[in-house]
Amino acid sequence: MGSLPPPHVVPASATHTHTVVFLHGRGDSAAKFSSSLRWSTDSSNRTLDQIFPTFRWVFPMTSDEAEAAFPQWFDIWNAQNFAEREELQAVGLRVSVQRIRDILADEAALLEGHWDRIVLAGISQGAATSVHTLLNLDIPGPIDGEVQKATTTRCLFRLFLQDAFPRSFSGRHQKGPRPGGFA
Repeated sequence: MGSLPPPHVVPASATHTHTVVFLHGRGDSAAKFSSSLRWSTDSSNRTLDQIFPTFRWVFPMTSDEAEAAFPQWFDIWNAQNFAEREELQAVGLRVSVQRIRDILADEAALLEGHWDRIVLAGISQGAATSVHTLLNLDIPGPIDGEVQKATTTRCLFRLFLQDAFPRSFSGRHQKGPRPGGFA
C-alpha cells in the first residue's frame, strides 16, 4: 500500500448541504466510477447533479490506485475463496477503513459537524469496506460509544431490511418482497 491520494470530488452545484462518500468496486477507479455515475440519468433524463444539486460527491481512491493495474481496497489472496489467507485482507482493510473515517470526519467538518448529512455508500469491495467503516465509526457527540454503535448498526440493518430483494441466505421460502420493501 503506497501513499494515500486525495479523493476525486464533484462539488455541489448549489449551496452544499449533504455529502455522499461513494467507494468504487475492486478493479475500478474513483475517476471512472465518478464519471459513470455523474452522467447516468433517471427515467426523466436527469443526472444525479440535477436531482441532488446541494450534494457534494466524494469518490475516495484506493491507496494503490495511481500505480495499480487492478486497484482494490484491500488485498485478496484468492477471489474464489475469501477465507484463504484472510490475514492479508485485514492489513489493507484497516488502512482503508481509517482512510474513509478520516474523509468522513473532514466532510462532517465541512457540514459544521452534521454527521447526519453524510451518506456512505459503496459497490462491490467498496461496499464491504463501507460496512466495515460503519461498524468501526466513532461519531463524536453527546451519545456514548456503545449507544452510538448500536444506533449506527440498527440504521444499517434497517436499510438492508427495507430493500425489495429476496433474502439470499434463506430465500427458498420467500413468496415475494420482504415487508417494508419496494414493490
